[in-house]
Amino acid sequence: MPRDAHAPVRTLPRAASLGGSLTAPVVLTGIVLLSFTMRLAAALAHATPRYFPDEYIYAALARSLSNGRLTVRGQSASFPALLEPILAAPAWLVADTAVAYRLTLGLHAAAWSLAAIPVYLIARRLRLPDWQALACAALTVSIPSAVYSSYVTADALALPFALGAVAVGVAALERPSAHTQVAFLALASLAAFARIQYVVLPLAFVAAAVVVSRGRPGEAFRSF
Repeated sequence: MPRDAHAPVRTLPRAASLGGSLTAPVVLTGIVLLSFTMRLAAALAHATPRYFPDEYIYAALARSLSNGRLTVRGQSASFPALLEPILAAPAWLVADTAVAYRLTLGLHAAAWSLAAIPVYLIARRLRLPDWQALACAALTVSIPSAVYSSYVTADALALPFALGAVAVGVAALERPSAHTQVAFLALASLAAFARIQYVVLPLAFVAAAVVVSRGRPGEAFRSF
């Protein structure tokens, strides 16, 4: 019997596209937890710094901040990217240096793994299917650069803030609002505070705003 051309087309629920009772948030959570477990295991494989001088500098700054100072070997440190030492400082309140070092590595493993979330959100905003968005998230936390999450550097902590800024920035470009633009500036500032190279994020947003405004800077200024 021919199908009625005017009958509504039934769509499968989103969960069904992933199979069974699995939903995208559940799978995304699994990706984050699996990445954290693997990164932490890789980090705990070594108990002393190996990436010099970065690991020594960041650890020294975090340890000094836990004592209310900002020094390296007793000398004042003029260091612009202080987010990692600030976040790691509580770990150095522990008397055992080896434990403090491993707690810091755990923080880095968690931060790197959380980078999967903004990538998933970016992919969904680009209208990719859930499975493709989840694949993008999984690839993000498994790229070769993930090796840096096993060391006390700024890379692991800066990455989720940078990707979060991109995700919110894309939302702000699509639908300009004060909330999304303030959120973008906050995340971009935190990314730059973790790793100064990310200071280019606001410049990238300005360039993108001009492109979205079809090359009319005046319209871009009014909208953003």
